[in-house]
Formats: sequence, C-alpha cells, structure tokens
Amino acid sequence: MLAAESGEAAIEIAVSHAPELVILDVRMPPGMDGFDACRRLHEVCDPAPSVLFLSAHAATANIVRGLDLGGIDYLAKPYDVDHLIARIRSAIRARQHFESLRSQVAIDALTGLLNRAELNSRGTELMALCERHDLTFCCLTIDVDRFKLINDTHGHLMGDSVLREIAARLREVSRQADTPFRLGGDEFLLLAPESTPNTALALADRLRAAIADEPFTLPGANGAGVREQVTVTVSVGVASWRPGSLLKDILHEADAALYAAKRAGRNQSTAARQP
Repeated sequence: MLAAESGEAAIEIAVSHAPELVILDVRMPPGMDGFDACRRLHEVCDPAPSVLFLSAHAATANIVRGLDLGGIDYLAKPYDVDHLIARIRSAIRARQHFESLRSQVAIDALTGLLNRAELNSRGTELMALCERHDLTFCCLTIDVDRFKLINDTHGHLMGDSVLREIAARLREVSRQADTPFRLGGDEFLLLAPESTPNTALALADRLRAAIADEPFTLPGANGAGVREQVTVTVSVGVASWRPGSLLKDILHEADAALYAAKRAGRNQSTAARQP
C-alpha cells in the first residue's frame, strides 16, 4: 500500500505504479481536492484505477458528484474498518471482472491476437504518443494468398489451423514493441512503432519468409489420419504515418500497397507511395 499527502502526489504515484484501487478523501491539502484528483486520474492513467471516496463530506450531492466523476464507491466517515475492507475487496473484484470482460472483447478467439475492435483505440494511442515525442510508426497489412483455395481444398478446420499458425509466426517475427491484430478472415495487421518504410519493408520480408519457407503441417480430419504439408504465402502492404494524418489514412495507404503486392504476383512486400 502506498500513501500520498496530496492530490498531486497521488497522481504521480498512480502514473508510476498503476494501482488497481485509489482511496481518496474529498478534502485534501490546498491545490487539488479529491474530485479534481479523480478526474485527473481518468485523464492520465490508462487504464484508470478504480476510485473509492472516503470522506466526512457525506452529503448526497457530494456522493453523486464522486460517482459521476467515475468513482466506484463512496464511504462516509466515521467508518468501520471491517466495512471498509469489505468495500475494498468488492471494488477489486469488480475491477478484475471488468478487466476479464475487456480482455475477452479485445481478443480474437481463433488466433489470440487483438481484434479489429481494438485497432482504433491502439492506433489512436500510438499516434498521440508519436505526436508528443516527434516519432513515427508504420502499418503492415497482411493477407494470405489464395486462402479460399486452402479452405476449398482442405476444409475450413484446416484453414483455421493455418490462421493460428500464421498468428504464431507473426508473433515470433514481430519486435516486442510491435502490436499484431487479426482483422478478420485471412487479414492481419501489424503496428510497428519507431520504424521507417525501409525497416518496415525489411520486417515484412522477414514475415513473408517465416511463413513461406517452412511448410504448414495440417492435422488429419478429426485430429487423426495422415498429416499433410502445405506451402502458404502472404502479401504485405506497408505505409508510414505522418504527423497530422489520420489513422484511416495510413490504413487506406497500407491497403493500397497490399493490393499492389497482390497484382505484382503475390508473396510480395510493397510500400505505399509517399505523397
């Protein structure tokens, strides 16, 4: 447990230690009261910690204000210690349940990668970071070549096996800072911070080689029978984000580069033209 003597100190501790729960009094030393601290925690922490107000100011208006600002609970002084501990346990359980649901919504069930629903929020966060620190990032869109033929020849269960293996190889090739997604079907995407078009193209080529150079071993029907090896390739489009551009712009440019790679004969990596 960490203690802070002011709202400002509480913010600093929350940013550096990412606690699950912060207990705030409404009245604190001059500068920032509990309400202001709660509002600020939701602005600077992602995810924001749960906030439990513990205060002698128990008027209904104060309770409503605290909850409207994002507080998860409001306990009046004087309080019973056992009651406070029970409310803390309840707040932590509620947060853990929320995080579990959030994780389930964000993850693609087949591959374990982040899904399309997470792309907008992760991409927006990355753009804001790059704007603040004068950085850039690249987007790689990845599409399996002739995936319909794989499904038609080997069945959809085998196609699912291919998608799971592509996701695994994508994780292996990606750098620790990169964020891979499955957009749906046979489409994948990689956000690669602090990369240039040249380094992103090199990453795309490593990914293509990791997939094409080692055949995929498909299990037999119902997990039995003769295993079959299949060669799979992907095409990759690369686009570089520029300050002032929107996320949809870089996604559109990466898609255009992907289609150019398909037209060039597939199993290609192509970078978008810079305006």
